[in-house]
Amino acid sequence: MFRFAKWQLCVVALAGAILLSMPVPALAVPTIKLSVNGGGTFLAPTTHLPGALSTTDIFVDANGTTFTVTATSNAPLGTPQAQLSQVQLSINGGSAADLVNLVVAASDVTYTAPSGSSTVTSSFSGSTAAAPVTGSGTFVSFIDYNNNLFGGLPIGGVVSGNTDSTPTQNVTISSSFNNTVVKGTTASIPFALSNEFHIANLSIGVGAQLSLTGSTTLAAVPAPAGIVLALTGLPCLGIGTWFRRRKAKVT
Repeated sequence: MFRFAKWQLCVVALAGAILLSMPVPALAVPTIKLSVNGGGTFLAPTTHLPGALSTTDIFVDANGTTFTVTATSNAPLGTPQAQLSQVQLSINGGSAADLVNLVVAASDVTYTAPSGSSTVTSSFSGSTAAAPVTGSGTFVSFIDYNNNLFGGLPIGGVVSGNTDSTPTQNVTISSSFNNTVVKGTTASIPFALSNEFHIANLSIGVGAQLSLTGSTTLAAVPAPAGIVLALTGLPCLGIGTWFRRRKAKVT
């Protein structure tokens, strides 16, 4: 049976008190906006479900079309790469055909990694089922180094003086579609990530289904292999120098 000295128990108690007093990082709560008139107004969700790392909002327009949007984020967990995934639309057509000027934006703030030389990857994909769905538009990702929610987005965003963005990608709705672009940036923390779909002429047939997924990922650029080897060799060089100097003193 193990026995602890009084001083050991005191150390354990002190460590526990320090851990309990440390602030717990806030969980990510990404924010969603949806408009069916090109950003003139944004619908209030009929259901809003914030989760530990995601938010799900459900919107229903005047024609009964249901838009289910889920945004997932890993801010501000400090992981090596920052990611905002916008899984939206699940669109389910109502009892009447619908024609909307759709804007869907997702955003989160206070990402704490990475910093320095990084790459931002912006990807989208989608598919349709049941009745016809047609339309075309754009998808874009933004990093706001002033840490503004929706910072820099062209329709659902706010003006910020320190943003970077991926090239705007063209989206054409079909049975299956996808695209990805990658761009370099110099990240500074904390920052916000946002992305936005704009499908200006989205035609949704009765009972139609459309699935759209958009993601924005910021990852650090790995150091060149030569630099890594040089850095890993520095301790050996230091030890070698110490031995040579010591040998010189002895002789």
